[in-house]
Amino acid sequence: MQSKTSSSEPRDNSAVQSEAGLKKSRAPGWFNPALFRKNLTRFWPLWTLYAVIWLIMVPLVQMLTLTAKSNLATASERAVQAAETLLDTAATGGLIMGAAFGCLFAMALFSYLCSARAVGMIHSFPIRRDSLFWTNYLSGAAVFVGTDLVTLLLTAAIQAANGALDWGNLAAWFACSAGMMLFFYSFACFCAMFTGQILAIPAFYAILNILVLGINFLVQNLASAFYYGYTSSTPAWVVWLTPAYALSSRVSVNGVWDQSRYLYTRWLISGLPVVGVYAAAGVVFALLALAVCIRRRSETAGDTVSISWAKPIFSFGMALCFALSLGQGLYFLVWQSFRSSGDNSLPAVVFCMVVLGLVGYFAAEMLLNKSFRVLRSHWKNALAVTAVLIALGVGLGLDLTGAVARVPAANDISSVQMDISGWNSFSAEITDPALIDSVCQAHQALIGEKEEQQDRGQTSGTDYWYAYVKLSYLLKNGATVIRNYNIAYNKADLEKPESAVSILSGIVAAPKVQRANLFQSVDPKKITGGEMGYLDSDGSYQYKDFGEGAAREIYAALCEDIDAGRVGVSQFDQAAWDKNGYANNLAFYYDSEDGSNAGTSIQFTDDYTALIAALKKTGVVTASTPLEKQAEVNTSADDTDTESAVPAAAASAASGEG
Repeated sequence: MQSKTSSSEPRDNSAVQSEAGLKKSRAPGWFNPALFRKNLTRFWPLWTLYAVIWLIMVPLVQMLTLTAKSNLATASERAVQAAETLLDTAATGGLIMGAAFGCLFAMALFSYLCSARAVGMIHSFPIRRDSLFWTNYLSGAAVFVGTDLVTLLLTAAIQAANGALDWGNLAAWFACSAGMMLFFYSFACFCAMFTGQILAIPAFYAILNILVLGINFLVQNLASAFYYGYTSSTPAWVVWLTPAYALSSRVSVNGVWDQSRYLYTRWLISGLPVVGVYAAAGVVFALLALAVCIRRRSETAGDTVSISWAKPIFSFGMALCFALSLGQGLYFLVWQSFRSSGDNSLPAVVFCMVVLGLVGYFAAEMLLNKSFRVLRSHWKNALAVTAVLIALGVGLGLDLTGAVARVPAANDISSVQMDISGWNSFSAEITDPALIDSVCQAHQALIGEKEEQQDRGQTSGTDYWYAYVKLSYLLKNGATVIRNYNIAYNKADLEKPESAVSILSGIVAAPKVQRANLFQSVDPKKITGGEMGYLDSDGSYQYKDFGEGAAREIYAALCEDIDAGRVGVSQFDQAAWDKNGYANNLAFYYDSEDGSNAGTSIQFTDDYTALIAALKKTGVVTASTPLEKQAEVNTSADDTDTESAVPAAAASAASGEG
């Protein structure tokens, strides 16, 4: 009889080795070399495309710029152009490459999560979830960092061979390329963790990249339809939460201009700290993606949203986006035919938002449930969506936040850009604290006249004069507040010290403000000449040039008028402008900072006494090049039209035409 094997006897050696190998393979670890090598060979076409584009955009272009024959005669000039090209590639090319290939890399490396067969097979391997994630993530990171390093070293060799090696600019290019790619790649990996559909990855990635900016625009656009004076703006926090916008607007290339040599001698890139912030955010998104990956269920492959707690967010978010975009679009498309300017209907816009919001909600539920039969099981949530959208629409329409009456405190304002369009255009940046306080008073007066202005806006005819006023506040915390108003006023309003138009008229006539308006970028030391437009004897408009000496004397006279408070007094007074304004146009020419010959145009009235005297003294105004009032020009034009109409009427009668 065969005896039983004792438990103390050794087991089969192959079984022991197999179990030991299994335990070793399941041992804690964060990286799997075999999977890493598989990723490098499996997705080589994508890696190659990324490398080829960078090798063409940087080393090849640098070589052609530094060696090809061109209009740049010297090697130093070609080196400066090469530096400009390299930094432009860093700022713009780095953003485009990062945004595009960051998503493509994530789609390739985590595509297995979108196939039930693939995810079941890979998750059955003796590899921990964290090891699987880090191996895939680092596969992509190794490709773009390695490619960037090779590109940098090859470019450095080309620059060194041509005597134009610049490690600073090369480091800036590498920082932009690798930093932007790190952020967009990590964010795309984070998005990939939330879906089991391969095509949903780029959709989620693109939408989330612009979501905050889009919602901000849609909400402010809706508010501007109902809020008096309100206009949309982009707060700093919205810019930061829109990565592509922030990087494109804050990472820029600027040249150092040498006026004596009339060329750029150096190029610098600004905004690298912004790239650093987003690179750090990329690391955070990678860690968040890891946390989601570890808890993600394998059977969610193929689902539109693979994380259970994210599904209601997806449904309600889609309802909100549909309501604000398509619902608002439907309202303006349909209601536009039945409303006059400024006559909006709050019930109509809320109705459109609710209808399209429900369409978005049920569309989301159909995607999540993979079925069209969702009405019966989700009607309660649909009621909640309806209530939220009604509250949102009513809250915006009734201005529950008090946006219409909000005026920034003068102590919080860094500067105010004031733009006025009326009988004479005006634009100036105001930084003086006393004038800023006056602007705030004018703004309060504009708000106080809301009802009266809206009533006047419905009045047709010639009872009022009209002007457009735009106030753009730059606050000390970096935020901006923009308001614009179409105002209707008359002579009596100008004579009321407390009226908005009267306060604005006083601000416009202030010497500091007029200097900012007329000479925003003029350096008196760089004035080179000027010209004056006038009507010739045959009625055609001609121009008379004058030299630097006359230009400086005329400029000094104009400054005298400004300091005496004679400039800008007729900004809002149409009657005074029609009576005293000249049809002549005065312009000064000067050398601007970038080396171009620029100019500034000035219209004037009888109030500019010192200026008119200087024009006559310098010989700019003569009998053959006279000053002519705008009213006289208009009268002459009307007489000409009347005289030309008489023969035409007579000819018509002679020919028997009615």
